[in-house]
Amino acid sequence: MNLPILRLALATATLCSMGLTGCTLTNSAPATPINSTIGNIRGQAFGGNQPVVGAQIFVYAANTSGYGAASTLLSTTVPTTDNNGFFSITGDYTCTAGQQVYLYATGGDPGSGTNDNIGLLAVLGTCPASGTMADVTPYVWMNEVTTVAAAYSLAGFATDATDISDDEAVAANTTATLAQTGMANAFANAANLVNLATGTALTATPATGSTGVVPQSQINTIADVLAGCVNTASSTTSPPTPSSNCSTLFENATSDGTPSGTMPTDTASAAINIAHHPSANVATLWGLINPQPPYMPYSGTSAPADFTVSVLYPQGGTGTVGIAADGNGNAFATYGGGNLVYKITPAGVITTATVSAPRHLAIDASNNVWVPTTSTSTTSYNTITELDNNLGSPTAYPSFDGTAAVLSLNSITFASDGSLWANGARTKAIHLSSSGAYLGEITGLPTGTADIAINPNGIIGISGGINSGTQNNGLYLYSSAGAAIGTQPAGTGGGLASPDGVISDASGNFWIANNGTGANVVSVFTAAGAPVSDTGYSTAPLTALFSADFDGLGNYFVGSAAAGIYEMNSSGGKVAVLTPPTTANEYLAVDPSGNLWYGGKSYIGEMIGVAAPKVTPIVTATFNGKLSTRP
Repeated sequence: MNLPILRLALATATLCSMGLTGCTLTNSAPATPINSTIGNIRGQAFGGNQPVVGAQIFVYAANTSGYGAASTLLSTTVPTTDNNGFFSITGDYTCTAGQQVYLYATGGDPGSGTNDNIGLLAVLGTCPASGTMADVTPYVWMNEVTTVAAAYSLAGFATDATDISDDEAVAANTTATLAQTGMANAFANAANLVNLATGTALTATPATGSTGVVPQSQINTIADVLAGCVNTASSTTSPPTPSSNCSTLFENATSDGTPSGTMPTDTASAAINIAHHPSANVATLWGLINPQPPYMPYSGTSAPADFTVSVLYPQGGTGTVGIAADGNGNAFATYGGGNLVYKITPAGVITTATVSAPRHLAIDASNNVWVPTTSTSTTSYNTITELDNNLGSPTAYPSFDGTAAVLSLNSITFASDGSLWANGARTKAIHLSSSGAYLGEITGLPTGTADIAINPNGIIGISGGINSGTQNNGLYLYSSAGAAIGTQPAGTGGGLASPDGVISDASGNFWIANNGTGANVVSVFTAAGAPVSDTGYSTAPLTALFSADFDGLGNYFVGSAAAGIYEMNSSGGKVAVLTPPTTANEYLAVDPSGNLWYGGKSYIGEMIGVAAPKVTPIVTATFNGKLSTRP
């Protein structure tokens, strides 16, 4: 459905509410085929502790015809809530199996008078083959908490409350399946944050085998911010204007987080904007919370550092040493101190495998997991282990040609033919086939190289790193066959200070996070080794940078040994400093749903909806023209 038709439908629904509850809309049918009845769903709409009377309940499905497109309106009639906030959806709504479905409530009276700016969301999820959503979500409690869960989970695909979409039905999209997976996982993720039947934020992820800690207080705090607007009345003028609280919310929760952005007109769209820009105007928004807020516990007497929502998975150790996302939306991480590799599914279910001294893992184009190991004292630990996507069937490949081991392996990158390069923290990088056969090596590297990456043209970049206090401030560049490109190091200057994590952008430039004492700069070099900026891009106040990842819109996220994560745009401009609830968030990965995974000291974190969905694994994006592109 296009945007004008959607707006006409909403206008018609408004007329329906004027004494014509349940009347039939005159909008055109949904663009997707109708072959399933959603079935009887009952629920209530609440603003804080008060029922919302006269709210209109719409049923939508996410659009699949392109990012930014209007959601598909599934409603053929529009029920309104009664004096207790109750509503009932019977056979007046239909969906096609596989569609991603959600409810949107708008308007109504929360007890303080009619508020035209109320917007509430609730995620129903995937339309099943059985054809009845009642089997999945028979009772729905819609309130500000369910709205926050929906807004954050769907943020990567949402422009506002009625414009949620992806590219999976676009004929030319070569990653349509991944788009479908990312969207489905995002809709399912809402169930990790809220109990839809009670409208309460969870404290733990509900799936069997999951140990995720849900930030109930943070979700409640954001819900309390929304309640500060919901539980007010619009003016009685014609046309009505928002209350003072709603005006403050909309002025500070704009589409770009700045005064020049587009202001939302309902609380659901405001929540989506907050999810997109969680560090914008935090104190002002927090000031909207009532002294006796409806949702407890919340942040209490002071505003949080930001409005990010992170689910934490304890890994019981002292630090993550690598993290990556696959093409199914799973996250994988290595914990060196415990000799473990972790797999965390989108539902939060954890699987582990034992690998001795694992380092920075990587995912190949078939979603298999490759883990280098490190040791300076014995060649027996210097292997590269391949595991299947379930962390089974381990195969260890030696990191030497029979005569010379590559000691202290650190990182892996994949070439277009499926072969891999792995750098060592000593003086070599090794080249193995997709079956682990030795193909060659790069020699003459400095002692202490930190990371390795390959760009879309097959050029290999290796960051100098640091060893025993000695900085190797250079970027080393090689062809896909391992031949040096010019005099090495090819890249110098550009603000390099103990370079660490390196990653390529869509143009083939190499971005390097600097880990030197006090270093707060990201250095960027062309594939020929020329610095893009003579001084690099500042990440102040964050220092001691580690690894990074790009999202699907080209924004660059870099982790720090300090408490924060720095986000900058593709030109190096500051977007935000994000503050996870963990320290030393050094390793990062964005998944196909737009969640940012990070490794802390004793947790693996999932920051919900803060990034744009991206094509994963990285090797698939690199050699299919999909770096910094949404699926």
